[in-house]
Amino acid sequence: MKKQTILTGHTTLTSAYQTKESLDNPKRYYWIQSRDGIGDRLGSCTVDKAGNFGPVEYGLDCSYSFLFLDRVGDLKQGIYHFSGHPSVNRQRFIDLLTEIEPYEISPEQQQFIRLEIYRSFLDYSISERPPLPENAEKKFQEWAVRTAQHIAECPFERIAGYIPWEARQSDYLPATRVAA
Repeated sequence: MKKQTILTGHTTLTSAYQTKESLDNPKRYYWIQSRDGIGDRLGSCTVDKAGNFGPVEYGLDCSYSFLFLDRVGDLKQGIYHFSGHPSVNRQRFIDLLTEIEPYEISPEQQQFIRLEIYRSFLDYSISERPPLPENAEKKFQEWAVRTAQHIAECPFERIAGYIPWEARQSDYLPATRVAA
């Protein structure tokens, strides 16, 4: 997928992206609000013909949101969620970096994306891990600790640069389960 050029710096009503007024559509302002520990959401506000601002409206929270212009110049919102299974989050992160340059993601947004991927990984490694034979338990724990440390400390663009357990687990399963 070709990398998109996203609109950056539109983070409050005062710095919002302004759409043009037409006969059918009033002037609207759009921005992405990033909230610590919660994520991003779209903010919008309409301005009537007399120049009066209407109420501010907010969309649903997500892990990462951005504004961009489509091929015909219309404003669009892109969103990513990183609260799923680690293998899904890993692929979404790879997809994100094929679509958007890391420098276009604010430090606050990068921090929250990392936090969401880290939280989901910990949830998986503690409560949803696959049943394992005894000889694989210790290997899984070692892998989980190394992977969590990698997610927490590596440069942002390398978050998905770990080997998923699914790719390693055939080394630790009994031959009867591998054959099945």
